[in-house]
Amino acid sequence: MPPMVPRPRPLTPADLPEPCRSCTYWEFEDGRRGPEVPEAEAEHTRQAKADWWHAAAQRWHPIGLGVGGERLTAWALLGPPGAFPRARALGVSAPDAAVLAHLWLAEDDDVEAAGALVRAAAVRAAAWHLRALEAVAAHGRAEPCHPRLTLLASLGFRPVRLGVRRTVLRLDLRQLPGVRERVLGVLRETARRVARPGEAPTLPTSRTARPGDPWPRPGGTAGARG
Repeated sequence: MPPMVPRPRPLTPADLPEPCRSCTYWEFEDGRRGPEVPEAEAEHTRQAKADWWHAAAQRWHPIGLGVGGERLTAWALLGPPGAFPRARALGVSAPDAAVLAHLWLAEDDDVEAAGALVRAAAVRAAAWHLRALEAVAAHGRAEPCHPRLTLLASLGFRPVRLGVRRTVLRLDLRQLPGVRERVLGVLRETARRVARPGEAPTLPTSRTARPGDPWPRPGGTAGARG
């Protein structure tokens, strides 16, 4: 029997391993992966990431989930539709699906930790009154900021948009063992409610955007950059 995986816990950027702390690939339109950030810009980039996470978590806490103590064995980044400019550019745009933007594993074959994070992400997505998770996976081995397709497929994700190097996959929350009843309860509650438009938080969508630029709405466009 595999060892018990600790319950995923909320994260801040300070909890992340390098080069993840310096990576803004998902957070900004012009974000770069951690290894691509020059040392001279690393501190500024880490601060920009921390500011983005803080503002996003005020509305959608938690957006980062991790497994492990001081040394993480796995972590995930997630948000509602429209949260990540990079996701739209990669074809993730379903209005009823949360975006599992990143799934990092210290050991590439740690399916138990990955599964624990996906189940926790599903519960968060249900709390946001969504029906699915979507993610962008790399063909073959994992690449920076993209888990491997075979890993997500083993966790129940199914392809919805095929690409040359990457594929968009979707997981219906009701198919996840262990969270089905919890998800269905949230969906039933959602069905009884009258949708009310929420006020979008003011967050930058690029590393060079003004602080007042609007947060992208689901299905909308990002704010103008300064």
